[in-house]
Amino acid sequence: MKKYTAIIITILLFSGTVLAGESLFGISNKSLGMLSLPYSAPGMGRSYEIASSDTNQINYLNYALWPKIGITSYSAKFIYKAASGSDEEADNYFNSVENFGGGYLTVPILKRKISLGVGVMPVSDMEQRYKENTPDESASSQIVIKGGLSRASMNISYLVMPNVGIGFGYEYNFGKISKTFRYQDSSKTYSALDLYYEYRMYGHGTVISAFFQPLKEFSLGLVFRPAVKIDYRIQAATNSDEVDKAVIKTLTIPAQLNFGAEYKLNKRWRSGVDFNYQNWKKGYLNNGVAVGSPFTEYYSIGGGIERIHSNKLFISLLEKMDLRAGGFFRRLSQTSSGNPVNEYGVSFGFSLPLQRFRSKIDFAGIIGGRGSLDTNQYKEMFYKIGVSISAKEMWFIKLKDQ
Repeated sequence: MKKYTAIIITILLFSGTVLAGESLFGISNKSLGMLSLPYSAPGMGRSYEIASSDTNQINYLNYALWPKIGITSYSAKFIYKAASGSDEEADNYFNSVENFGGGYLTVPILKRKISLGVGVMPVSDMEQRYKENTPDESASSQIVIKGGLSRASMNISYLVMPNVGIGFGYEYNFGKISKTFRYQDSSKTYSALDLYYEYRMYGHGTVISAFFQPLKEFSLGLVFRPAVKIDYRIQAATNSDEVDKAVIKTLTIPAQLNFGAEYKLNKRWRSGVDFNYQNWKKGYLNNGVAVGSPFTEYYSIGGGIERIHSNKLFISLLEKMDLRAGGFFRRLSQTSSGNPVNEYGVSFGFSLPLQRFRSKIDFAGIIGGRGSLDTNQYKEMFYKIGVSISAKEMWFIKLKDQ
């Protein structure tokens, strides 16, 4: 039974017609899926966030900046993602998926000095479907993969002085990846063979963040997340008692370093850059041993520009909006056909103010590409739309007091 299952899985993973969720890349043994940078919609629109000291928006990456908000705030993001592409045989595919993109709540304990925060944020995701028919079409097989890793966090941030802040956080990492296999005889002489595997993940982690503003116009941000150990429980549902025995392993997610800078050109214009790095080639461990191929070093470089809204009265809607644009280049954590996979794109976004609640609705969009037919077997175009709602005290004070 185990040998038969292995043969089916191998066929399904390396041949057939493919429908992608966000991407075909990031699907391999021991994969957690495509990594997701936890940008807010504003950060997503300008392709940077780590050093952004916006006092009206929650920074999704750097907790050390939260005391600057000085008021109870909540932000939630929703994402729509789509990917279209082709392989070496000129087969085309397209699919899309939408999901919750994370959210945070921050509460000032000492106004503009100390704040507490909680939130949930996705780390990785995958949603794929593989289909195949045998050459004589006597049988068909398919595999469906869904899931990913997320983290829930609790943190405390302290503004040491107006231009220096630090943050410490506890993070609970959790997630589930399910794989469903089906083998069907087209003659229906035999019933379909269904195999189901479930991978549940849970582990504890920490994060350290910092903010430093050496000049009035210039600020720096740093976020460090040490390596995280995650218990990985594998449970199968097949016709074999031996295969169905639960197995628990330990995965180590590599340490993550994030660095950013922002420069204020004047009162309304600012620009910035982010750099993110993780060594998945050496730092991704399975029971203490490096997983190795097909994983590699991951990095992301992004930057952009933002125009802040005007505070003048009796101005046009355009002047009341924040406008953003940016671009990025990334190398993904997994290789394809033995070669690194590069990802690149442009971003844009804007904010609509909700004056009654001192809140905003932020919109962001990304258009990009990843991979190469020459080196990676697949080439994709991808599209993302992000929408976030940022509320200030909506559920914590009476409307008549505003």
